[in-house]
Amino acid sequence: MRRLLVAAAVLFGALGSAIGSFAYFQPTGQGDGAGTVGTLAPVIITTATATPATALLPGGSADLSFRVSNPNHVAVQLTDVIAIGALTFSSDGCTLSNASVSFSDQAGLSIEIPADASNYLVEIPSALSMGVDSASSCQASSIGVPIRITVRRG
Repeated sequence: MRRLLVAAAVLFGALGSAIGSFAYFQPTGQGDGAGTVGTLAPVIITTATATPATALLPGGSADLSFRVSNPNHVAVQLTDVIAIGALTFSSDGCTLSNASVSFSDQAGLSIEIPADASNYLVEIPSALSMGVDSASSCQASSIGVPIRITVRRG
């Protein structure tokens, strides 16, 4: 009888350990967690103002080009380019009132700027246009466009 009790105790002990191990190693559960996100360093426009990538002629358009530096160790996406001041012209006699030049603010862009990029060239297609009534002194003039850019983590 004593053997029967010892055998039953061993059996129930082993069964209890197996059930406990099974419950302990089940892959389901829940819990709380927390994390932090770093912030991006500012991407710097390295040219004083953006300029046309090609000569801007009456009735035509030109790409806007500028250079940026991305000090972050991750790529960023350029999403917006907004004019923040009046356009400037290098030619004598060419002014904002007689140039008939316009810049279209650009929103919803998706242009990648590589991680750790220095003096990286960005071109925005057909962002500048010149009307057909532009003064002849403005043709092929260097045009400056003061801009602000918006980037997000790529």
